[in-house]
Amino acid sequence: MTSNFDLDVAGRTLCQEARGEPLSGQQAVAHVIKNRLASGRWGRSLSSVCLWRGQFSGWYVPTDPNFAYACGLQDADPTLAKMRVLMREVLAAKSDPTKGATHYVNLSIVATPIWVTGDKKRGIVPATPCGKIGAHSFFKDVK
Repeated sequence: MTSNFDLDVAGRTLCQEARGEPLSGQQAVAHVIKNRLASGRWGRSLSSVCLWRGQFSGWYVPTDPNFAYACGLQDADPTLAKMRVLMREVLAAKSDPTKGATHYVNLSIVATPIWVTGDKKRGIVPATPCGKIGAHSFFKDVK
């Protein structure tokens, strides 16, 4: 069972990461959260997955304006309410448009991370591309 706290944190994470995306993009980011939860690598609750150090910039980069935005949302905010419902729906969904992605990146606003391309000299294997939905490119098999 998912707690209200977990849904609140996941909803705020979706507000940070995907509020400007079309519905399909918002759902895709929610699937990444779900896939991370299923893997157990980032913890065993939605809140631990979302708050895991270094994963969602709005929670760990002090200067990211999304942190103040997400923390300042009132519980009854319509966007936050929509994201909570969307997360619940994705948790119940049978199909996954991201094909199991656990990572995503908007390559139009950040440099390509090394986990995308890999680096043979450092022993970093490139991630497996899962497609592009909205502004985000999705990946799995990130080591």
